Amino acid sequence: LCIASAIYALLGHAMHGWRFVATEVDAESAEWAAELVRRNSYEASIDVRRVAPRTFLCGNLPEAEAATQDAAVAFTMCN
Repeated sequence: LCIASAIYALLGHAMHGWRFVATEVDAESAEWAAELVRRNSYEASIDVRRVAPRTFLCGNLPEAEAATQDAAVAFTMCN
């Protein structure tokens, strides 16, 4: 069990109700992050996406998705 996967997203949603797009390059970490999101029933608020190394958010937030105020990204963080 990799309990650090998606920890900031899990804490941010639990403490403040924030919504997250959590990106992960490692397949196993992405699977654990998604599992932890499911176990906490946060699927509607935390979107776990496996991404290619060194891409981070580049190309991982479609234009149409980022164009709406509801989906606007207010903050990014790299761990």
